[in-house]
Amino acid sequence: QQRNFQAVLELMADGRLDVEPLITHRYSFDKSLEGYGSIGQPGVMGVVLDYGPAQGAGSPKLESRVSTSHKVPASTKKQTTIGFAGAGAFTTRMLMPLLPKQDVRRKTVVSGTGVSAAHAAKKFGFEVVGSSYAELLEDNDVDAVFITTPHSLHASMVCQALNANKHVFVEKPLAMTLGDLDKVEKACKANPNQLLLIGFNRRFSPHMQKMKTWLGSVPQSKSIIITVNAGAIPADHWTQDPNVGGGRIVGEACHFIDLARFLSGSPIKSSLASAMTGGDGQLGDCAMLHLEFEDGSIATIHYLANGSKDFPKERIEVFGGGKVFACDNFRTSREIGGSQKFKSRNQDKGHANELKEFIDAIAKGGEWPISLNELMSVSRTSIELAEQIKLANQK
Repeated sequence: QQRNFQAVLELMADGRLDVEPLITHRYSFDKSLEGYGSIGQPGVMGVVLDYGPAQGAGSPKLESRVSTSHKVPASTKKQTTIGFAGAGAFTTRMLMPLLPKQDVRRKTVVSGTGVSAAHAAKKFGFEVVGSSYAELLEDNDVDAVFITTPHSLHASMVCQALNANKHVFVEKPLAMTLGDLDKVEKACKANPNQLLLIGFNRRFSPHMQKMKTWLGSVPQSKSIIITVNAGAIPADHWTQDPNVGGGRIVGEACHFIDLARFLSGSPIKSSLASAMTGGDGQLGDCAMLHLEFEDGSIATIHYLANGSKDFPKERIEVFGGGKVFACDNFRTSREIGGSQKFKSRNQDKGHANELKEFIDAIAKGGEWPISLNELMSVSRTSIELAEQIKLANQK
């Protein structure tokens, strides 16, 4: 009974169980006795007690148990029109090549100088080239904006796009500071019909979708181990700049925090970083990130930049219910000692499925591919863990 109740709460928190149509009566808390008395009467199905506004200053740091449900209205247009802000190597190598398979109109691409935008437009069939983000947002034809600019620009550009009534796909990270993250959350709540998706592609990988299905046979809490052989990046690389890239925990390890959240199926309860200091650890990209979840599950993310290139880059292991599931480099996934197996012809980290989910949500309407609660919780946890590592390296 307790497990069933927990499962229902988690489905509500993830937005996969919509109870709104079941609610027939609402009562303020001072009329709760009247509410309880109505149960069983004809026409009464779902009764909600309103406790009023939460007490205490500041916003909660932990993910809310009940989602502030955001749904995308179904589009009335036959085709979604998109624009890109940013035309760097990742964008032109990983995202834009996927666009021809989607039913979208490629309207505008802008970049800082316009040179990379012109090259991308010619190669991937965009109609307009520019260097002005403001003009992109003023274009009423554009329904959705993809933001793939340097990390420090993400939060402000997301807010501008949401306030301009655009749906937004933004590459990680969503924000580099808690203050900026709060601004994005406010913009989301002020524009509830606009969809926001962060590029947390790994949860959309067929391998992780398959593993999630396998984990349905493990109703109790789980232990998740994610090992990332990230490789070294020079100290003068823009991603290491705290003012531009924010460092690799905020900018990249957030992928695996989100993946652990997805596999656990439970809100993050607490987090703790343990980092190497000095030597290989002086850049803050050699760390163990420990997460605890509300259902009792735990996850440890080994994010390491000091390993050999001959070692696998990413490995995911999940222990639970007497079973072990493992995925290597998003090519092979299997149940250790069991019959469950899945292989993909090529490495598939979920970029294609992620893009499809975003476009489909705009066209067809419905729940966000990742709930606002999860997006904010993962982003907040990433920033807080990066700050813990920063303080450890200052000692």
